[in-house]
Amino acid sequence: MAPSGVTNASLAGVCAAFAGICAKFALSPENPQVLVRFLDSYIPPSYNSWIIRGFFAVATLTFNSLMLTLTAKALQLCPTTVQES
Repeated sequence: MAPSGVTNASLAGVCAAFAGICAKFALSPENPQVLVRFLDSYIPPSYNSWIIRGFFAVATLTFNSLMLTLTAKALQLCPTTVQES
């Protein structure tokens, strides 16, 4: 069973939320440092906040790409744009 337009639109909203969270970690200088301290036992000491910020920047671009793709598919599957939004 193929996903409907409303399902794709809902998933696009979830991707938008995750993209916003990832962008906050990528652009804020304080948040990666807090994450490094929180995950101190799991992250090797050679990793610094630039690597973590780069990871979140790539994740932001990925979630934004998924969001645009899902929105385009939702617009194709829904008979009206009101139903999609």
